[in-house]
Amino acid sequence: MVPAPRRLATLRPCFCRTSAARTALTRSRSLSSAASPTPSASAPPTAPPPTTAELLVDLRDLVGRYPLLRETSWATRLDGALADLKHPRRARIAVVGDKQSGASALVTAAFDDPLASDGEVTVALASRRLGDAPEAVALTYGSTTQTSAHEVAISSPWLRDNKADVVEVVHGDVPALQSSLDALYSSDAVVLLLSESRGLTSTTTRSILSELASKPNLILALNTLEPSHPSATKALEAHLATLLSPDSQPEVRAVSTEQALEALEALAPTEPGHEVSYEKFSAGYVGSGVPQLKDRLAQAVSTLDAPSAENNVPSSLRLQTARHTLAKGVDVAAFEGAKIADRLHQAASDVAALSFETTEAADAVLASLGVEDGLLKIPNEEVAAASAELHELLDGRLAWYLLPLRLDDLTSEIALVTSATYLPHFESHLIYSTGRLVSLSSSLSTKVDTLLSTSPAFSPSSRTDSPLSSLYSPTLLNTLAQATVESTTISSSSLSSPLIARRSQLTAPGGPAEVLQSRAQKSVASAMSLSLGSVAVGVGMQVMEYAELATSGGVALLGTTMAAWGLQRGWEKAKKRFFVDVEKRVTGGLEEDLGIAAQRLVERSTYKARTAIALTEELLRKKQGDFEQFKARLARIEEGRRKL
Repeated sequence: MVPAPRRLATLRPCFCRTSAARTALTRSRSLSSAASPTPSASAPPTAPPPTTAELLVDLRDLVGRYPLLRETSWATRLDGALADLKHPRRARIAVVGDKQSGASALVTAAFDDPLASDGEVTVALASRRLGDAPEAVALTYGSTTQTSAHEVAISSPWLRDNKADVVEVVHGDVPALQSSLDALYSSDAVVLLLSESRGLTSTTTRSILSELASKPNLILALNTLEPSHPSATKALEAHLATLLSPDSQPEVRAVSTEQALEALEALAPTEPGHEVSYEKFSAGYVGSGVPQLKDRLAQAVSTLDAPSAENNVPSSLRLQTARHTLAKGVDVAAFEGAKIADRLHQAASDVAALSFETTEAADAVLASLGVEDGLLKIPNEEVAAASAELHELLDGRLAWYLLPLRLDDLTSEIALVTSATYLPHFESHLIYSTGRLVSLSSSLSTKVDTLLSTSPAFSPSSRTDSPLSSLYSPTLLNTLAQATVESTTISSSSLSSPLIARRSQLTAPGGPAEVLQSRAQKSVASAMSLSLGSVAVGVGMQVMEYAELATSGGVALLGTTMAAWGLQRGWEKAKKRFFVDVEKRVTGGLEEDLGIAAQRLVERSTYKARTAIALTEELLRKKQGDFEQFKARLARIEEGRRKL
């Protein structure tokens, strides 16, 4: 486990003035000094810097308002640091190490003093780790020896004289419990004991070191067989130089728990027949380095009751401990804040990519359909082919000279031809494009679902990480579920239905075909009237003997010819008006209808994606605004901490 950086520059405040602001400030001061040259003018009093307790309260409120630290007990640690500043307490010393380090042996060697205590102390210390012992066991001073599952009270003169308690933490190869880490944070001095065989190779040990690296009175003790050898700690110091910065290097000492316990055994033999040897005890115990370590710890906690300059707090030692907790809490909050910023940035990038892809896909579909300025342009060759079929019909089976015989079949003939020849290929193209829109809708829906299921920001589990980095919203999911139904209600005829409607309009009542038939009827009626009238005049002239037979026949033939010419001319006009109606009322209106239908279908196919984009962008704006407030508050706390 690589130690987390102590400070994150991304969340540190930048309290600097721009050159323009400095210029304005200089001018302001110049004008002020010119207007008030007397030295009696005094600057307004500045607010006193915040105290450690006030900063702890601010950070505690920040952690409570934005639950950032799910896996650590920072609320408990900050509350404990505040309580320690407000109420007198005994000094706290922690001895921590894994099961191979000999942490229990070190505590026994340090506080089992046969010369100053009775045998009950030895028994209590020997039995505290028997059976299913907890990870952390506290040693406190008591006039009589008492033991419980988590605490042992012994009549130790050293604990009494130094007004100190000791917590012994023995962990395995798994991370230490949060309660154990809380005890380490609240301790005024910590001894991290390392075995000579493992050193700092243990991941758990390095994790604890990274947690406490900047803590005052942190001592790394190497449990070795020859603690007095000059090179006993050289390898450990070299390893530390690769893990920590020079200003974070803790004090390193060498001890030998085996040598110290052998010295105690020489003073109070447990084996029958062994004689007491004060010389062996003195040489072995002093040579083990344990007494020197105890003296160093006594020196570290000696300032427990020394006066402090901060609000008359009676203990500078407690201030050191509280300030370390404050600094580490700010560091961890900043680190969590950086992760939140990364998660929000990643979510914003994912949403922006989805928005770009949705826009590009919609534009591509509209471009492939030929939508321009709201109109879906029909290819000229399609219109020309449809017009040619109608011309062939009106010039062939419905030619002017056949009108009197086919007049009643005109509308049905046009309907028969247009149903098969009026833009059939274009209709197939529209149906194919509708399939593309269905595919687009499905593709975008899948991308939205993938984004919501794979992005950590939208995962329900992210709610336990930090509310600031979570975009999970039941309202969003419910809205998108409804949007899924809206975006998938696209049938194969959704886009071609305007074409079918306009095609049927050709022969609908009041449509171009009916108008054409009405005009054809008028033309035929006029021609028939003129032809019959001419024949009647010719017959009358012949009967009345007003003219010769040839003249009468000529009059009848002339009238019939004029009737035929009128019918042909009227039919041509009717056809021209028919094609104009088809162009304006059917083809032109069809392009507008298809343009509207295409845009609506594109909107429907992208509805889920656009809804997801709009809602997530709104959530992102809110979360980013809240995060900016969090950063500003954390920056103020850090600035106040630097001023302490």
